[in-house]
Parts: sequence; C-alpha cells; structure tokens
Amino acid sequence: MVLQRNFSSPPLVRWLCDRRLAEAGSPPGDLAEQLSTWWGPFDAMTLHAAHQAMAVAPVSGVPGGGMSPVVWREACDRLRAQLLEDATVHDAPAARGRRPGGQPPAAAMAEPEIEYAPYQRRHLQLQRQMETQVAALRAQLRQALSSASGRLRQLALLDAALEQSMEVRSQKLLAGLPAYLERRFEQLYRARQQAPGATVPVHELAGRSLGGHWRSLFEQEWREVLASELDCRLQTVVGMIDALSEEVGKQA
Repeated sequence: MVLQRNFSSPPLVRWLCDRRLAEAGSPPGDLAEQLSTWWGPFDAMTLHAAHQAMAVAPVSGVPGGGMSPVVWREACDRLRAQLLEDATVHDAPAARGRRPGGQPPAAAMAEPEIEYAPYQRRHLQLQRQMETQVAALRAQLRQALSSASGRLRQLALLDAALEQSMEVRSQKLLAGLPAYLERRFEQLYRARQQAPGATVPVHELAGRSLGGHWRSLFEQEWREVLASELDCRLQTVVGMIDALSEEVGKQA
C-alpha cells in the first residue's frame, strides 16, 4: 500500500481544488497560529501530561511487542481493502427523486429523476465504518508499541494524546465532505443539462460525453474521494508502522 505522504497537497485537497469545490492556497496568517486554535486549555494539559510521561518512559523492550512491521502492514492493508470493498461492491444508491435545481429541460424528461440524498446517507454510513475500524486498529498498534522500545513507547503516548485532542476537530472536517460532493453532483448535472452557469472545468469534459453518463462519472469520483478519505484516516497508522519498521531495522 502506498499512501500519500506529501502533507502540503494530499489527493483529497487536490480533488476539491481541481473541481472548484474548495479554495486553493494556504490558510491566512501564520500556520502555528492557525493550529493553536485547534487546542484549548484542557488539550494543552493532555499534551503536557503526555510529554511528561514520555520523558520517564523506560527504554527497554521488544520492538512491536513481538510483532513484525510486516504483520502490522498486512493488517492495515486488509482493513483498507475491506473498507474500499464495502464502498464498491454494493450497487450504487437508489437515487430517484428530485433533480438538482428544479425541473430539467423538456429534452431530458426521459432521464430518470436523480437526487443526491441517497449518496449522502451511504457516505455517512461508510464514514462511521472507517472511524470505528481505523480507531480500533490504531489503538491495537499503540498497545503493541507500548510494550516495545522506549522511543516507540513515547510515540504511542504522543499519538494517544493527539487523538484525544484532535479527534473532534478532524471528524468535524471530514463530516463536511458529503456537502462538497453534493456540489460536484450538481456541477455534473448542470453540465449534462447544458444549463447557464455550469462550473465543470473544460479540461474535465474533454473526450467525455456526459449524455447518460454523468451519474457514472460522479459515482467514480465519489469512490475516489472515499479512498482518499480512508488514506487520510490511516496516515497516523501508517506513520507508526513506518516508525516501528525503522526501529526494528536499527536493532536487527
């Protein structure tokens, strides 16, 4: 599995910006100042306690609690494959109902009526699966690292503190993805109807016929977003596995 490690421009952000669903560029002001708004006094106390615990963590132990990095990487790969299968093996959501933006032109009356709501419900369901299962794997990996070398023990303590302090904010941000996808749904629908003000970039339509296929294009991109979201959620797990692999390599 190859996950994105360029944090300055992850695939999920590029997807949003390329389709004009989010503003590109860096946030205004100093980055450290922006990040400071994520933590309150209680979060600072949690991080301080973790820092103190890291300072007194013993240095002896077996890297990975006796489990090799390969075992953990395979577990991560299996979880990713399972969650992506859940997002692809099922039929697309039944999406008959109101068309975006009201009634379509008369020429398109033969097209089944489609709405976004079923996709939103399905996405929220898959997000709950990701949240629960990734958190479980992350906790299991931390437990293994806690019985490993001192540096890995420190990493496990830091990750637990960061998860506790950032979980609410990160889940809130990810919960906004279905709203961005709804904008994309409406973009493609307007392009299909050739409505004034359609905002689908020209380069996206080159060589593509949206007649009768715009929904297939949306479903393909929807699954791409799900995969990118899952990779974002797994970044901390992959980072800890990489740290474990490096530590095992040093002691080999």
